[in-house]
Order: sequence, then structure tokens, then C-alpha cells
Amino acid sequence: MILLPVISLILIFCFYQKRNRYRFGIVNLIILTYLVMGCVALILELSGKSKSVFPINFEPMTYLSISFFIIFWGFIGFRDQKFTTIKIENMYFYRVLETFLLIGGLLAILFFLPFAYMSLTGDVNQNRINLALGGTSLKDFGIINSIFTLSANLFILNQLCSFINFIPRNGRRNVFKAYLLLISSFSYVVYIFAYVGRDGVVFWLMSYLFCYLLFRDFLARDDLKKLKLFFTLTLTVLLIPFCIITIARFSILEGGVGWWVLNYGGQQLKNFNDHYLILESLAYGRLGFPVFVDFFELVTFSEVQALDNAAMFAHFYNNNVFPFVFTTFIGFIMLDFGKIWTLFYLCIFSLFVRSTLKKVSTKGILNFSTLLILTLLYQVVYWGVFYFKQYATNYYVIFILLLFASFKVSHMKRFSAHFFKVNTTQLLRPRNMTWLNKVLRQIVQKL
Repeated sequence: MILLPVISLILIFCFYQKRNRYRFGIVNLIILTYLVMGCVALILELSGKSKSVFPINFEPMTYLSISFFIIFWGFIGFRDQKFTTIKIENMYFYRVLETFLLIGGLLAILFFLPFAYMSLTGDVNQNRINLALGGTSLKDFGIINSIFTLSANLFILNQLCSFINFIPRNGRRNVFKAYLLLISSFSYVVYIFAYVGRDGVVFWLMSYLFCYLLFRDFLARDDLKKLKLFFTLTLTVLLIPFCIITIARFSILEGGVGWWVLNYGGQQLKNFNDHYLILESLAYGRLGFPVFVDFFELVTFSEVQALDNAAMFAHFYNNNVFPFVFTTFIGFIMLDFGKIWTLFYLCIFSLFVRSTLKKVSTKGILNFSTLLILTLLYQVVYWGVFYFKQYATNYYVIFILLLFASFKVSHMKRFSAHFFKVNTTQLLRPRNMTWLNKVLRQIVQKL
């Protein structure tokens, strides 16, 4: 049964790969991310060492497969060869945003760096436990901590603006600012290290790959080589603290470090199976959208059913199932809205993605405001291969929505700017495919 979602993802990947002229882009990346997760889950299942609490059932695997078809339908309208232009509606407002992101990111690094250093020295695992129990002085900084936390969570905008600065416009580009913005985007990594976490490294690297694939045809070859080198050096450096935390957490556990790393990459399918089969009471949005639920209650003078944490925990543990584990963002949303309404949510989400990409698909133009929304929607699914990350960053979501509205409202033709691909004709020539594209084409044709 666990093969069902894996086969579904293979079909989706092959279908889009052919539609996208065998060019590997951002949509291929997000589908491949889920496909790798599914393959690791299959390996874990076949190993017999990581079993689900309940036998893998046909119904939850079919439900998850249908969910994959729904959610990726929204993205498959995007074509890399059709995407030719980035339009910033208001360059003055954009420059203000860049300055805010740059200063905020650098200050956030300085703020969280001492805490990250303390967290990664001494007994790292005990530091993590102490922080989980509330033993941190970060909370003593109140509003300052909140501001820098928001700045850190905006790191992907720093990356987006960095890549935009690498794009030649009127023969000029701001390479110095581009690298400064990239450096400031490490604020999220340092912020997560302050809590002895590792997902800062994972999400930063994932986001960098997204930005690279999205902007690569807008950049000169020399810059692409430098950005590849930057990624390699960053990966090498970040692996050191990542491994320190990983070894501290899992070296004393049965199976060893390697086993637990593999388990983290593929436990989603078995966890989804267990959650689906025992799903009972719902959280009605309080898990994934607490700020939005509070606002809804405020403006409607009505009260959404309260979340009974004790009852939820008791229900899970009585069935020998852990409540908050990786189940993909679909499994997380299901805890809020149930099985039927989650499918409805995914359909609305997918339709919104499709409509967001419509102008790119027809005219090849991606407005900066649209890019902000696309990035947010992409993040939900891309990072959602683990869980619904935005449950803890509702204010970040609100900030992106406000930015989107601000750029739409402030749109002025004389203050707008267009960034074009370096060479659009090159993309249509099969002889210019990379070795990866050639391999993918052969695989898809054989399948």
C-alpha cells in the first residue's frame, strides 16, 4: 500500500517533466522532494525497522495520493521556458524593503549569535532539553526578540532580493548588495541554532535551491558558477553544527545517527497512516492558524470551539501514536479540518496557485507582488514535506500578505522596472540541455 503515493509522485513527475520540455525547474524540485521522501519511506518500510503503529492501510495511502494530485495540479501550469520577465511594480518601495531586510537580517544575526554559541557548546543535547523546558533568556527580550524573530523568518525574501540584484539591468548590477543580502539571510540559521535546532540549515538550503532554479536564466554564467560555489561552501560549513546537533541527539539512541537521519527523511507516510486511522476530534484551525482564528473570533464576536490539548494528547497516546511528528503539511492540516475539509482546502489552495501563475503562463511576466505570494505558497508545500511550518509563523504570513497588497497598491508605471532573461532563445535548444536534463529525459521516455 505504501507504493501508492510513491507511484503517484512518479507519474506526476514524469508528466510535468515532459510538459516542461525535460527542463528541471522549481516545480520539478518540489515534486522530486516529495518523491525522495516517498522512496526513503519505502526503504524504511522494507527494512522492517521502522513500522507504523497500524498496518499501512489502502484508504489513507489513497487519500494521500489524491492529495498529491490535487496540490501539484496547481503548480504544473508553470513553464520555465515561458517565464521571461520579472516586473517590480515600484522600485522605490522595493529599495526600502531591501534596506529593511538587509539591516534586519544582519541585526538578527548579531542578536541571536551569542545564544547560538551557548546552545552549541557544552552538552548540546542537554541544552536542547533545557530550552524545551523553557530555560532560555531570549524570552526576556520581549518585543526585541519578536522583531528579530520576524526578521529571521523573512530570510527567503533576503535570498530573493539577493538574486534580483545579480540580474543585469541596463548593463549594471549590484553584486556587493547581492552578497550582503545573502549573508543577512543566514539570520534564520543562527536563530534556529539558538534553539539547538537543525531545520534552519535544511530550510535555508532548500530555499536557496528554489531561488537558484527560479532565477538561473536571468543570470550570467560567471555569476551562476559563483553561486554554485557559494552554495557548496555554505553546505560544507553548515554541516559542521548540523552534525554536532545530530550526533548529540541520536548517538545514544538505538540504531545510531545514520538510521535516525534516514528515519527523519521518510517517516511521513507511516505517520500519516497512523494519524489518518485514529483521527477523531479536530482543532478547527487552532493548530495551524491560531492568529487567524483569534482575529476571526474578534471581528465576529463568536467563539471557535476551543482546542483541548489534554484530550488530544490522551487520544493519541492511548493509541500508541505520537501527536506531533512529520506527516507532511497535509497530515497537519487534517488535524485542524478533518479529512473532507482538508481536501476542500487543498482544492482551494491549488486553484489559488493556478490563478497566481496565470500571468506567467500566458505573458511570461512575474510581478514582484505575485512573486511574494508564489514564494509563500511554494514554501507551504515545499517545506510541507515535513510538516506545516507556517503554523508557528502566522505573523510572517500576514507580513507577506501586507507586502503583496502594498506593492499592488503602489504600482506606478514610471517607477516600475523590468528584469529580463539573459538569453531566452538558448532555453529552447535541446543541445543546450545539461547532463541532468538529458538523464531525466531518457528516464521519462523509458517509463
